[in-house]
Parts: sequence; C-alpha cells; structure tokens
Amino acid sequence: MPYQKPDEGEFISGELVSIEPAGTTEIKPGLKTTEFYVPTMTAALGLLVSLGLLTTPLADDVTTAIAAAVPAVVGLIGAVQAAAAYIKGRTSLKTAVALKK
Repeated sequence: MPYQKPDEGEFISGELVSIEPAGTTEIKPGLKTTEFYVPTMTAALGLLVSLGLLTTPLADDVTTAIAAAVPAVVGLIGAVQAAAAYIKGRTSLKTAVALKK
C-alpha cells in the first residue's frame, strides 16, 4: 500500500478514500449525548438529597445501581439493533432472490 499523507487521503482496495479532518463529525443533539445525562442525573440526585427525600448513603446506592444498569441497557439496545439489522438484511436478500426467480 503506497504511503499517503493524511490530508491526501488513503488507498483502500485501490481506491482513494478521503479522510475528513478532525472536528468535522456530525454534532448530535444534546439529549443524545452522555454530556447531558451524566450531569442531569447528578443534579437530580443532589436535589433529592438536599430536599431530604434521599439520604446520602441511599444516594450512593442509587448511583451504584444506575452505574451498573447503564452498561446492561446499552448492551441490550446494541443486541436488539444488531438483531434488527440482521433480520432486515436477510429479508432484503431473500426478497431479492425471490424476485429473480
């Protein structure tokens, strides 16, 4: 594979593929980022503790439970998305084969 400077692109399978400069990725809406949810949950727990609705030890337990649940939920969402993509791909393939007959 010939050497290419990052600003010139990269050869993949004989084709020149451009490389986007850093900082040109699509910006997500705030509600779809962890930068929104982590401070929001922290503020909510702080508010509950300050109002006396949640004791500090209980807040620690709730925080631990949330921290343990998040990876499980994200993993479940990922598995469902993967299964849905697989089913969609298989359906498209079988439909295309059926139409050729």
